[in-house]
Amino acid sequence: MRSLAHLPSVAGLLFAVFLYQVAHDSLPAVWMYYVQHKFGWGPSESGWSLTFVGVMTVLVMGVLTGTVVPRLGERRAVVVGFLLMSAGFLSYALVPYGWMIYPAIAIGSLGGLRDAPLPRAGL
Repeated sequence: MRSLAHLPSVAGLLFAVFLYQVAHDSLPAVWMYYVQHKFGWGPSESGWSLTFVGVMTVLVMGVLTGTVVPRLGERRAVVVGFLLMSAGFLSYALVPYGWMIYPAIAIGSLGGLRDAPLPRAGL
């Protein structure tokens, strides 16, 4: 990491990836508490929402990535994926009613497009 960090563009990219990873990994850790506090959900509602996350992940990674990435190109798919995931995260915070979390999950799940293979030459 130290040998890469002296390059300004790489250091900025490493920092951005770090911030993304913290945001992404903290979400499942606090999801149950968040939806319980915000929407009054119990284990059943929380479980259904996480099941929907799993279904959406399978659809995006198993179906959409293979059809959308060739059309967008790998670089654009990564950018679009990060933008959609950011929109999903913002939606999780802003939706006022529990049922609205499902469209937010669908939007956020489209962030899986970012997991397309990167070009060999890099972004």
